[in-house]
Amino acid sequence: MSSQQPKKTPPINWKAFEQFMGQPLSFLQEGEAATWLNDPSWVENLVKDAMNRSLAQKSQVSPSALSSEVFETHHNVIVRTSIPESINPRALQLFLNGHQLKIEGLPHGKKHMVHLPAFVLSHLSKVIYKDGVLQVRIRKAKQSRKFREIFIEF
Repeated sequence: MSSQQPKKTPPINWKAFEQFMGQPLSFLQEGEAATWLNDPSWVENLVKDAMNRSLAQKSQVSPSALSSEVFETHHNVIVRTSIPESINPRALQLFLNGHQLKIEGLPHGKKHMVHLPAFVLSHLSKVIYKDGVLQVRIRKAKQSRKFREIFIEF
């Protein structure tokens, strides 16, 4: 049996690690360098801090994160969209075609599209903004079930 000596691991480049993490590591501060080996709670604190910073960045409103609810009645299509406080409702512009609602004026030039469940008459619409909710009521286009003759050109 030969005795093998354990391989030495290369020293950790803590400065590069701090740059990667985007913050100074608390256990590397003066006077604390020796205590971090005995108290692993620094790992938990480091992970919690990194998670909090990450979640704080993600919680900033992404314009594509607008959520819309679409309802249909006998005569109307109703779209309700929650507008976060970080978005100025006066900067919004709404556009309709026969089957889609487009919301523009969102941060970073983003747009929010809502597919409508029925064809609508864009000129018969009403938009109300109240308590952080944008509500669009649009009259449905009548669906004709009658046949109409169309003529062939020769």
